[in-house]
Amino acid sequence: MAINTAKQKLGSGQRALGAVASFGSYLAAEQLARAGYDFVIVDCQHGNWSDDTALLAFRAISLGGSIPMARVRQNDFYAIGRLLDRGALG
Repeated sequence: MAINTAKQKLGSGQRALGAVASFGSYLAAEQLARAGYDFVIVDCQHGNWSDDTALLAFRAISLGGSIPMARVRQNDFYAIGRLLDRGALG
């Protein structure tokens, strides 16, 4: 089970620095992760992400060394669950 180290940092009073990816490119999301951010948010609400590209982005962000997080299109139990099932950790 993956551990959300960004959430742990925040919980202990430390700072966690993140970036938002909205371009729909998992390669760009990976580059943000490799830039050293603690987390990268895949913005499905305002960005150009499908379920498949979000899955690729979560994988790329993890491989890039950051925590994959997501912003959902709508406050919906199933939409949130789908992104968590694909690899978002928050």
